[in-house]
Amino acid sequence: MNPQLPADDDPFLDSRLSKLEQFSPRPGFEDRVIAQVRVPTPRWIRQLQAYLRSLADTGRVWWLVGGMATMSFASLTAVVALIATNTTEVHTAWGEAVTRVLLPSWRAFLGTVADIARSTYSLFEVLAVPRHTLVTVAAVTVVATMLSTWALHRMMQPVRVTRAEVDAQR
Repeated sequence: MNPQLPADDDPFLDSRLSKLEQFSPRPGFEDRVIAQVRVPTPRWIRQLQAYLRSLADTGRVWWLVGGMATMSFASLTAVVALIATNTTEVHTAWGEAVTRVLLPSWRAFLGTVADIARSTYSLFEVLAVPRHTLVTVAAVTVVATMLSTWALHRMMQPVRVTRAEVDAQR
């Protein structure tokens, strides 16, 4: 080593360093390292998860299920008691609901169904064609359905890639 030259200007050192192999990680090194880093879950979350698992595993949720069943039974009992004690008011309200809401709705529904049936029947009158035409249309429809099914089946098959194709893409 030459004591007169500073380390930055030493040609001997520069020549030795230039002959060394470059040391740098391969591409994706950071991603591979970070993928192996495990961040621990906080203790209170692990305890909560363990407690919730123990509730489901040991059947200690009986109080919740029992409470829900009790509330359902209590509400049903309250509705039945309300109807049983106020029969005249319930009968009057039901009669008004039937005459003002349900009957007009039913009539409108039946009118719509009748209109649909009339228009469908008129379509069939228009389609009154000779028998051989219907057979031809049915045959074409069956063939088209079969071809569509076959095409869908082919499209749903997994793509097979050979090793040579994979190597060619690299």
